[in-house]
Amino acid sequence: SRMARHALRANSFLNHPDMVGSECRDHSIALRGIEQLFLFDDLLKKKIESDQGDGLFGIDPMLYPVRMTDTFLTPREDLLSWWMGDERDMAIARLTLSSCQPQTEEGSSPTNIANQQLCPPITDLFAALLYSSRSKANAFSDLRSQQMYVANVVAPLCSEYLELMHGEATLLRQRLLSRDTTKSYSGSDEMLTANVLEWISMITGVHMAGHVVLRSQITQNAESDQIHPEHHNPLDGVIKSIFAFGDAMVDEFVSVFVEQIMMERAKLAGYTMRAPFLISEHPHEHHERRGQREKDVKYTLTLSPDLNDSIHALSVTLKACQIAAAKVNSVDSRTAEMMYFGSQSIENSLSHAVGCKFLDIGLDPMGMCPEIYLDGAKQFCHDVCAFKHLFQHTTSSEGPMERAVAASQLMSLDESPLTALRDALCALISSDTGSEALFISDFAADSRLLEEAESMLDAKGFGSLALEEAVSIMNRRC
Repeated sequence: SRMARHALRANSFLNHPDMVGSECRDHSIALRGIEQLFLFDDLLKKKIESDQGDGLFGIDPMLYPVRMTDTFLTPREDLLSWWMGDERDMAIARLTLSSCQPQTEEGSSPTNIANQQLCPPITDLFAALLYSSRSKANAFSDLRSQQMYVANVVAPLCSEYLELMHGEATLLRQRLLSRDTTKSYSGSDEMLTANVLEWISMITGVHMAGHVVLRSQITQNAESDQIHPEHHNPLDGVIKSIFAFGDAMVDEFVSVFVEQIMMERAKLAGYTMRAPFLISEHPHEHHERRGQREKDVKYTLTLSPDLNDSIHALSVTLKACQIAAAKVNSVDSRTAEMMYFGSQSIENSLSHAVGCKFLDIGLDPMGMCPEIYLDGAKQFCHDVCAFKHLFQHTTSSEGPMERAVAASQLMSLDESPLTALRDALCALISSDTGSEALFISDFAADSRLLEEAESMLDAKGFGSLALEEAVSIMNRRC
């Protein structure tokens, strides 16, 4: 190590104008020289560790020689900044070039589902670049140089990755909303499936990228916190931004899919407007208008016709999620569990968003359904359960969809069990069982009564509903 330092000093390697500075015509020579400094330090470190072994208490730090980077690179502020700038530009250029590569081979169909990847290639490249950058940052012995490298190279690389993924998400959104005249809700099933798989791949990729940066931060903190436990890692804000961007992508897809494709194009908005009137419609009026056809189908409940398109679009999307999950099942990797994130987050968010639409109908916060009749309530319950059946793979237990099912089942409860439940609640507050309405204030005045009433609802299978919500539904039942 001393001989190498003496040779470099004697030849003024990194001080000669032909190597660095304004007269230098080929900067690659200096860059290759700096690269050799890192390789030499790493070679000596591995050599010492191989000769000494880890031992019981590790290797004595005094055995390590002075690093070449600390001798020739760190003291030179101008050289260090110039080299870091070149490192940043090269890493960003490689990342940008990767994003420009076509995702499908020339002549292949963009809807080829079999070729859809679980994670975009740009994320793999980003992880490789980050690993290389982390190794170089850890090669510096002083904390200041490490933080300079992270701030000048790693953080801009992460920001560029987010910019590129944001651009890809914008293109995916445009393709998701591209209309096929042969379909009333969206493009063909193949196009929709391929688009959803791309969303899943990107969301998973961003999530994995966030964990890669987080692991890089933890590694650096573990080494530097021993000396400087109070130091702040420049990547803290970057990590939050990456995970927040991944969540925003999920929200963006679900918002566009539910509000524009399901609500507008697939007629779910018309159903949400019509359902409160059908639920509160008197059976005699309903039968007079429907005539003989209503009598023929009285005992056969089918999905409401204006839900056909929306449930089909939703089923295609959820099937795409299961295709992605099945691909992950076939992967033998340490990151396999993390790769479920895209499909699971979309499924759970769709369940939440669609469940909110049905829950608003059942709870009627706007007062559009003052009365609930059994026939309309049973049809509504059948519709809600049909949608709930699509979400059998979701991990949420008591979200809006589950609460919507509970509300619809309470609305469509037969007269005998509904009366028994109402009478039991009346008995708790010593109220006349023949009274027309229950009042939540009677239960709220006594915490013990409130707990007993909630336990009673839970025993009947309506525990996901608040007592006030259940009371409102029972008061509106005719």
